[in-house]
Amino acid sequence: MTRPSEDKALVIALYERLKQKGYQPWLDQKDLLPGQQWREEIPKAIKNSDIFVACLSHQSVAKQGYIQREFRMALNQCADKPPGTIYLIPLKLDQCKIPELRQDEYGINLTDYQWIDYFEKDGFERLEQAIQHQFYNLIANCSPSSLNESTTSQEKKGFESPIQSASTTTDKNTHDQVTNSSPSQQEELHPFENSSSQKYYDIAPLEFIEFFAESISDLIQLGVRIFTSKFLWLILLALFLLSLIVDLIEGQIREQRIKRYLSHQSDSSSSAKNEKEIQKLKIGCLKQKTFFPLSEYIFGNCHLLDNITFEKAELRHINLSHVVLSGINFRDADLRDASLDYANLSNTDLSNADLRDASLNYANLSDVQFENAHLSRTELVLANLYQANFRNADLDDADFQDADLRFTDFSNATLRSANFDGVNLSDASFFKTNISQATFLGADFSSSIFLHIDFRKSTAISPRMFDSSILCNVVFPNRPDFTKVSIDSNRDCALLPQILSSRHEISLEEAQKIVNEARQSVWE
Repeated sequence: MTRPSEDKALVIALYERLKQKGYQPWLDQKDLLPGQQWREEIPKAIKNSDIFVACLSHQSVAKQGYIQREFRMALNQCADKPPGTIYLIPLKLDQCKIPELRQDEYGINLTDYQWIDYFEKDGFERLEQAIQHQFYNLIANCSPSSLNESTTSQEKKGFESPIQSASTTTDKNTHDQVTNSSPSQQEELHPFENSSSQKYYDIAPLEFIEFFAESISDLIQLGVRIFTSKFLWLILLALFLLSLIVDLIEGQIREQRIKRYLSHQSDSSSSAKNEKEIQKLKIGCLKQKTFFPLSEYIFGNCHLLDNITFEKAELRHINLSHVVLSGINFRDADLRDASLDYANLSNTDLSNADLRDASLNYANLSDVQFENAHLSRTELVLANLYQANFRNADLDDADFQDADLRFTDFSNATLRSANFDGVNLSDASFFKTNISQATFLGADFSSSIFLHIDFRKSTAISPRMFDSSILCNVVFPNRPDFTKVSIDSNRDCALLPQILSSRHEISLEEAQKIVNEARQSVWE
């Protein structure tokens, strides 16, 4: 779907906050499955929701056609609701005017509904108060008999709160709709008296229940017969023996690889003290996952390396390409000029490690700790760096071309003359980061946080790249393309504490302190 993306980060933060509170929000970006037809699923989600929260901002409201389709659907739903029902809640993300949008048939207008100033301190609490009020009304409208049965069953289950459901929408097709809390709770709560509530229940006829029970019984009996069959155990034994033979052959191949790796050590003096540990590393991790899991414990696998540490190890010039190194401790290790292309280093600790001039092209570096590491002139082309931590790291002249840097943290890092061409930096965090002479040709800044950042000496950037970025105390180049557009370099400062708190799992007070300190800095 094509949509304005100004409010994307805020709505996702609201979506996550509702989930943390026990609701089940519905958002097209989060809940639409690949292959589903959104033109059918979005109206269906609006119809099936109990509450529709319309997120508005001055930027999104100003765009022509932004609220026309989905908000009219919500107004049509309002017209069918009983008087006093809380269904449509306008939620203002900033100081914007509620737009005029009418439902002519019933004479209702979007401006008729009391809104919530979500940017205020008690914004979320007021939203939750309205949601809870509507849910209690929904339960109160149940028939007395079904309510008594529901209360009794909930007491047995230990439930203490009513069903929680809400819906949120933003931009052109962004909706955050909450349905019932869980299938088990839906079965315990009886249908509402109006006809629209029939979607929660489908009472199966007795004949179908009997047929289903008989089918389950037949399947259980068949499973028992197969499990007790001698033929089955002979097949399993044959597969196990075949797996052992295959592993013996792989073991011979692995030994040849180890000899080849050790013979190509270009700096034998620096790696001699760790030769035994390196050999253990290669023997264990060149072994890939086998067909039969038990044989891995006989011949060894990477799990046998869990207690091995390479902290402060001298591994300069080592060749560990294609090797699996997940979760290993390389803190303070010397890996200068190392070859780690195609290696799997996920969840590895490389804090304070020296990786200058190393090659990590195509490597899996997701969730790796690079805090205070030295990566000058390091090659990271097409590497997977999802959620990597580069806080205070030295990345001068590093090459990140076409790498995946989503949700990466570059706080206080130095990236002078680094290459970010074609990089996916969506949801990344830049706080007091030095990006002088860095190039960003074709980079994706969607929902990226830029707090106290100087772009004046960066290259290959354009105003359109920052349409959906989160900006606070940012300075842009004094070029005609930027001065003509006049981007507000502090447009998201008021909302940034809430985004930081949600994304980095810190308290709102701590996030506010970070933003306040950054805003006090003055650019020359």
